[in-house]
Amino acid sequence: MFKAGIPLYPFLRTSEYKLRRILSSRNYRLLPISELFADDNKNEIFTPEKWRVEDAYFFGSKEKIDEIISSDDFVSPKIFFGTVEDVEVMGWTDFVFRNDVAYYPDAANPADDMFVAELEGRARLSGSKKKINIHGRSEPIHSKRAVSLLGQSSTNYAHWVTEALPRLMLLKEKIDTKEWDVIIDYDLHQNHLSAFASLGVEFNKIIFVKSWQRVKVKELLYISSPAYTPADSRIRFQTGAFPQPQNRTTFCPPLLRGLSSLFRERTGRFDEPARVREIIRRQEILGRRQEWSSSSHIARGRQMSGQISGVEGRSLNPGRRGGANPRRLFLMRPSDSHNGRQCENFSALIPILDEYGFCKVNISSLMFDEQVALMQNAECIISPIGATLANLVFAPRKTSAVILAPIYKNADFSYFRHLMSALDHKVAFVLGEQIPSPNRTQLTRNYKIEPACLRDALAKLLEN
Repeated sequence: MFKAGIPLYPFLRTSEYKLRRILSSRNYRLLPISELFADDNKNEIFTPEKWRVEDAYFFGSKEKIDEIISSDDFVSPKIFFGTVEDVEVMGWTDFVFRNDVAYYPDAANPADDMFVAELEGRARLSGSKKKINIHGRSEPIHSKRAVSLLGQSSTNYAHWVTEALPRLMLLKEKIDTKEWDVIIDYDLHQNHLSAFASLGVEFNKIIFVKSWQRVKVKELLYISSPAYTPADSRIRFQTGAFPQPQNRTTFCPPLLRGLSSLFRERTGRFDEPARVREIIRRQEILGRRQEWSSSSHIARGRQMSGQISGVEGRSLNPGRRGGANPRRLFLMRPSDSHNGRQCENFSALIPILDEYGFCKVNISSLMFDEQVALMQNAECIISPIGATLANLVFAPRKTSAVILAPIYKNADFSYFRHLMSALDHKVAFVLGEQIPSPNRTQLTRNYKIEPACLRDALAKLLEN
């Protein structure tokens, strides 16, 4: 008998949840995805190749900069596509399931890398790291013929641009996409979806998949991912300590550069800065003096108008270095970003940005095509570290990138070092001390940048 006054429903709800979890949970052997395809059933597009990581400049505390682990090169992933029958895929993962096997990307290493499903409490690896127990949603979706663009982090803008968009470009070249469904994660931003129209890709049907929801596919067209970075290291997850950078991030430079060229061909006139200047003039933003403010935020959700908004800068009156330059952009980090990492002394950097003629861009307020248009005319980009830097995929080669970031023990800058090298850009990191905060992890704490360090970085990239 239950004692009087003790509610029964919470107990029943908890028991029901555990029962559903048990019923939807399955054990799989773990194997790399290449083992799913016979050699005669896949088409190899790019073979792995070693790429040199170009020199990056670091500005900040010399003592801490000397501790940064350099990365000399990376090996691009094998890019192939092929069809396979009677498989399943799952939202928020890049697994392909068949019978009792979960196939993972060749670039992953389960012994060292955490899967997002583990981080979210949806999966557990065996002690040998050769088996995985994963539980998804109980009701699957069905498709006869489909392409999957699901991924561990596809809702993140950087992962979408570097992993999904190159595959969309390949699909456009290799198949008639109208004959296939496409499977994508449910909670993609509208800007992610705008890329379909920008690339001119149409599918028979778009299947939106919730996190951990299964899709049973009779015939799946699989394209291996052109980029990979671990969701987290197993060492850090287990011990809480950051290991030394492992140089695990990889990209496919030919595909990223091809994507950039394709967008230039489709949009045209990328070499006419006057085009961007005219768009900015129409908004009457550069025509008047603006107060630089890191808290300004332009409302989202407006309709495409063919105009760029969300841009602020100095007046067009000539200044010490010639006034505002629409090819020099400072990409603002939204003040409501859940990942933190805000530059707390941004106001101290304003005189330097003014001096060099930078326009401030609230990039998160712009539509996808607007972001691409600005990037295609860029000469130099300054940005706090984060996903918005993936927009440099659309910038001309040899664009200068100045990345503001916090410095801490074993900080890993390989993702953006490798990305900038893959795009053939010049890059400088301006590193600031983190501000202690009991409510934030080391990955999300705010920081301060020394203005003199930013000035030195700009002088190095723009005046030499």
